[in-house]
Amino acid sequence: MIQSSAYEGSPESATGAWARAFAFGAVFAALAWLGVTQTSYEGRIAALWPANGLLLAALLASRPQAMAPLLASAFGFNGAVNLAAGDAISIAPA
Repeated sequence: MIQSSAYEGSPESATGAWARAFAFGAVFAALAWLGVTQTSYEGRIAALWPANGLLLAALLASRPQAMAPLLASAFGFNGAVNLAAGDAISIAPA
């Protein structure tokens, strides 16, 4: 479960949530890259996308306050993986 030990209203809890979200994003990116490498390159449609399974599990285990940082991190890292895989910048975030 992704949660903070600091008081929820304190700046430390917000900083900690974003730090954990960044670490989560790095793992998400590794799984996304695994998904990209396992696709056939005709249309790059993946049969399995383990990164989304990780994201779903993290969201289900998180408190509502931790969901926005997780989603933002996953979105950013997913776009970065798509750029690294050769997608145009106009479609990489998708």
